Amino acid sequence: MPCSESSRLPLLLQFDGRKIVVVGGGRAGQRKLETLLAAGANVQVIAGRTERNEFPPEVEVVRRDFVPSDLDGVQLAFAATDDTELNAFVVAEAHKRGILCSRADQPTEGDFILPAIRRQGELTIAVSTGGASPSLAALLADEIFENFGPEWKTLLQITAALRRQGLTSEDEIPYNREVLRQLLTHGLVDQLKAGDLEAAERTLGRICGSRCTFNNLGIRLPEAKQ
Repeated sequence: MPCSESSRLPLLLQFDGRKIVVVGGGRAGQRKLETLLAAGANVQVIAGRTERNEFPPEVEVVRRDFVPSDLDGVQLAFAATDDTELNAFVVAEAHKRGILCSRADQPTEGDFILPAIRRQGELTIAVSTGGASPSLAALLADEIFENFGPEWKTLLQITAALRRQGLTSEDEIPYNREVLRQLLTHGLVDQLKAGDLEAAERTLGRICGSRCTFNNLGIRLPEAKQ
């Protein structure tokens, strides 16, 4: 059954070490590889006998036609060939085994869609058009990412440290958001971006208390700009 927009839920999955099969070694399949490899997945590509594209050395490439047993022991699958019937067959075989499968040619017939992803440290920005236009998703992700430089990576380190130190808590969401709002409105991000670490630390202490220094929070920062 085709998925509706409201039935999709964005998730961040742990891919490190997971066995992933990409059926199809053409352009559609290769576009998935960079994202999967960056996430640490163990990727096998069923490239087919006639496909002669080159692949990164860390990818296991099987140059023959797909057989259902290729899905044995797999956590996720991608049907990314230029054959509509074969893609449908891969999805059906994956479902028989309880495996989630993405379908490149008809995204709504698959179980999930890879969004366009941009990262700044642990900050992840993901944009999806539901498979309607991957190019637009990538363009929007780039546009958004331009507003989030390395200073946001540092801000995330600060807020994570505050949480670890018990200075904010999971069951006090309104308080946590107010603290973050105060840090933002008092210019912490701009100070970090400018490399004015002394001003940033003063802002942090003013909002969160005098014991909230970068050193006490265990945050290692780049050298201040001269």
